[in-house]
Amino acid sequence: MERHFFEGHFTQHFSELAVAVDAMRSDKDQEKHMRAVEFLDDSFPLDEGSHQDVTQYVMDYHHLLAYFSDGSHCGLRYPQQFTGIDGEAHAPGAILFSTEEGNHIEVELCSDCQLAGRVRITDIQVEVISRPFAEFTAQETDTFRCWISLLNKNSAGRAIMTLEDKEFIHKDGHEFTILVQD
Repeated sequence: MERHFFEGHFTQHFSELAVAVDAMRSDKDQEKHMRAVEFLDDSFPLDEGSHQDVTQYVMDYHHLLAYFSDGSHCGLRYPQQFTGIDGEAHAPGAILFSTEEGNHIEVELCSDCQLAGRVRITDIQVEVISRPFAEFTAQETDTFRCWISLLNKNSAGRAIMTLEDKEFIHKDGHEFTILVQD
């Protein structure tokens, strides 16, 4: 059974990936990359093929295109999942996706350090949104955001969490920032 966020399975699949990656030793880079590809194929599927076989991603006229070694290319099965990039349209350093729930997923890429001629995923960061105590008060509360890494761990072996504003180029061409605090 195929899973992607439009069927409401995104959260379940994210949790499964986080547990699987957390169980891996930090020296298992190729295995982590394969888990990342599985996550992308399930959560943000391409029209054709697998993220595993992509040699280059390109932002072209509001769309994300994936190119393959045979010269063919395709877009996302659900183009509305693509939000923007960080970097150049012809060689993004990161791709930003959005979930149905309003969270963002940043996929960091390293085009200079390809894996067998394919794009290498260096990290997947998930935006976690929190509205503290909103259910206990009638007042508006600030929204806080943090980013949790699915592929990288700190020296204690735990997932890395960062509190940082992130800048992107929207698929419509304008720059925008995802702020830690609204």
